[in-house]
Amino acid sequence: MSKIKNNKKLVIIVSSVLLGVLLVCGALYFYKRGKGTDQKAKETVNMVWASDIKGFDPTNKTHSSSATSEKLYLAVHDTLIVEDNVNKKTVGRLAEKWNKEGKEITFTLRDNIFFHNNKPVTAEDVVYSLQKGINNNNNDYSDMIQDLQVVDNKNVKVTIKNDLLWWTSVLERYRILCKSEVEADQDKGVKVGAGPYKLVNYERDDKMSFELFENYWNKDAIKESPKKLMVKIQKSFETTLQELEAGTIDLTADVSSDKVNTLKEKISSGALKGLEIVENTNAYGSQIYMNAARTKKPARQAISLALNFPPMISALQLPGTPLDTYVPSLLVGHNEQIKRKYDMDEAKKIVSGLSAEDKKIKLGYTDKESSQLPNKIAESLREAGFEVTTEEAEFNTFLAETKEPTSSYNMVLLGELHEMGYGHKALCDYFLKDSEYAFPHIQKGDATDQAKGEAIDSKLRQAQKESNLDTYTTLVKEVQQILNDEVYVIPIYEGKVYFLKSSKIKDFTCDIFYRIDWEKIKKVA
Repeated sequence: MSKIKNNKKLVIIVSSVLLGVLLVCGALYFYKRGKGTDQKAKETVNMVWASDIKGFDPTNKTHSSSATSEKLYLAVHDTLIVEDNVNKKTVGRLAEKWNKEGKEITFTLRDNIFFHNNKPVTAEDVVYSLQKGINNNNNDYSDMIQDLQVVDNKNVKVTIKNDLLWWTSVLERYRILCKSEVEADQDKGVKVGAGPYKLVNYERDDKMSFELFENYWNKDAIKESPKKLMVKIQKSFETTLQELEAGTIDLTADVSSDKVNTLKEKISSGALKGLEIVENTNAYGSQIYMNAARTKKPARQAISLALNFPPMISALQLPGTPLDTYVPSLLVGHNEQIKRKYDMDEAKKIVSGLSAEDKKIKLGYTDKESSQLPNKIAESLREAGFEVTTEEAEFNTFLAETKEPTSSYNMVLLGELHEMGYGHKALCDYFLKDSEYAFPHIQKGDATDQAKGEAIDSKLRQAQKESNLDTYTTLVKEVQQILNDEVYVIPIYEGKVYFLKSSKIKDFTCDIFYRIDWEKIKKVA
């Protein structure tokens, strides 16, 4: 009996030990499995973009003029150099070094730089990419480049037309494509870059996905980068906010300024949990472009006099600072001498002398804008005696109509994210007489408008070639003075750009030109 009892005890002890071992192993299994799931979640960043890209070709101006396209290019493509706006210096990317002698710049490529197809980036690819921009009639290339030469496999010589102050600010926007890929298949080839992420899937107006390029030249930069970026195209901010709260997405870079204060209040009160607003200082300007082809100067003057923006900005809690001139204060060429005038009585006096037709004003704005500011503007103009209608339009449809001289709009509200630290660039985009986006249509106005348009065009073309900073600044300021005096544009405010993100996302920000380093984003458990 004693032996049997002892055997029973032994069985119980062994069983207990085995059970303990199984429990520990099971706990370890599920712990590791959980850790693996956490790690996988950390490696994928899910985001929403409010609109789709215009196209994949960074050398095509119609494609590259879109801020959304720029987001994709920053992930997929790389450039020879980039401007470090914080430390005020030029930094090499695909180019290890460069030497400038007058108008000739020789770039030396780094060793071991590859495209996403693992073909090496060569000087021939650089020349091909820049020449493609010229062949596409993209004036960002053709106005700048005189000649291109492959020196050898690692060295390329770029000769610019003029010895400019801002040559680095232009060349930093030239993305390098793989010549063999583009020549084999244009549509597929322009999607192959040398940037930190590969585009692996794209479904128009729906979604796209990227994977980290493990063979990226800057290994230190991608050491802690997300392995995947998943992008959902979604116009509704309300839906995006719900998904951020639910944790199904991690961030959005598309937060309109009129929503910022409400979001901050909800986050502060705890109504929105686990979310954070990211505030970015930005070279952004909001303004009204007047259509000189439809709106005569007296009407333009009355419109400007009737608009008092500081109280509007305050009432709508817009996170911006009133702007009196076209070029924001962060940029070279800002004209601090211009001060807009508000005088409702004078505006009413002018309007009373206008014809019934000239009193009719149509204000257009895009579906990316809140209707609050357009409505405030319309209220003030009606108070002055104008008969005002407002119209919201889909962004691309809006641009297509606005750029036509026959546009039904008298005035359009549009924001501008400036691309470089010198103010002439956006002025050239909108006010050169042969520009695709010459929204004010000055050359289609009366004889005085046409003469002013010629003066603006002449000064901007001179500024484009200027190498003396003082002369350049004077020219850009003079252009803004004409725009102010003739009321071809009415500046409203310069503001900041805002992102909304989960508190699990770190290092999600942008520079003053809205450029995001996607590889710097980190996601914590």
